[in-house]
Amino acid sequence: MANTTNKTIIGSSDIPANGYILAYNAAEERWTARTPSFGPVGPTGPAGPTGPAGPVGPAGPIGPIGLTGNTGATGPTGPTGPTGPGGIPGGSATGDLGGSYPGPTVEKINSATVPIAGALSVGNLLQVSGASALTYGPLDLEGADGYYTTGTLPVLKGGAPVKKLYVPLASGSFSNDSAIFIVIGATEFDQSVLSTAGSGTMTVKLQVILETTLPQANVQLYNYTTAAVVTGSELNTSSTTPVLLTSADISSNLSAGAAEYQIQLSMNAGGISDRASCSMARLLVEWS
Repeated sequence: MANTTNKTIIGSSDIPANGYILAYNAAEERWTARTPSFGPVGPTGPAGPTGPAGPVGPAGPIGPIGLTGNTGATGPTGPTGPTGPGGIPGGSATGDLGGSYPGPTVEKINSATVPIAGALSVGNLLQVSGASALTYGPLDLEGADGYYTTGTLPVLKGGAPVKKLYVPLASGSFSNDSAIFIVIGATEFDQSVLSTAGSGTMTVKLQVILETTLPQANVQLYNYTTAAVVTGSELNTSSTTPVLLTSADISSNLSAGAAEYQIQLSMNAGGISDRASCSMARLLVEWS
């Protein structure tokens, strides 16, 4: 071991110089002091893995503002906005209008003059009074235009009247399996308002569409106002398919004025499954 006082090695008289190292001499079986010797530098080993990133440093001071860049190109034109409200019209009115805007008055209709309001009567109508003029007045039932109105029926003056008129009594699907008459429809009828024109003759007939399974279907017109069956209105059939039946003229057997009428249906006695059916009933008014 080394001597701390004289810097010699026990068992050796060598005094080492500064920087010497101890080396074992196997031949002499002892430690000796000598200068260190090194072999050539070996190759650089592979780089170790990247270490973790260090903490972010404080932000540096804001740099000075740069120069303003050039103006960019103009963008496309946007869609057109909605049209604003129109202005209030002004000036004098023309055409079928009179006065001035914004409050003109209607003076004509397609160039035909219109009478001024202020003395109108309830029920009067706007009528043609000239080639280019109109007027207010009551309905002329005997005008000079070739037509007039009789009651509620327009007929050609001096010519043939309306030829035919239907007054509905019942429409649908009605049936009865009893010999007792039942009501299947009703209406009010006043033949006095259907006056004839000139020398024309008016007739009134009952029409029905009737059928039965067997033995016989029956219909009749009943005057509810007078509580009596209208004579000549009875119709019947044994047809198992729908058939149109028409009575003779019954106008002379109807009330002269307004009256309530019923159409009634029955069936002659038959089997439990038999029934009479009516799908239409009406009064047929004709002129000749």
